[in-house]
Amino acid sequence: MTIYVGRKERVYGVPAYMALRDLMYRRQLAGASVFLGVDGTAHGHRQRARFFNGNADVPVIFIAVGSVERIGQLLPELGGLLRRPR
Repeated sequence: MTIYVGRKERVYGVPAYMALRDLMYRRQLAGASVFLGVDGTAHGHRQRARFFNGNADVPVIFIAVGSVERIGQLLPELGGLLRRPR
């Protein structure tokens, strides 16, 4: 499963990717990785990373792996965590 969130997005006061990581760990998915995007679109707006920049608006890519059943059980929870899930 691949999820894109903004680098500044927060869930319960913590960065969204950390909240996603914690949820995946609690639900015992096989693994997950988080990558800072270099160039991408989040919520319809293209953002490009710059070398000497905080890159706050560049998307974060969250990739999780696990069984179809476990990921299917997560979907309602993801909808509750993220403001604009897609």
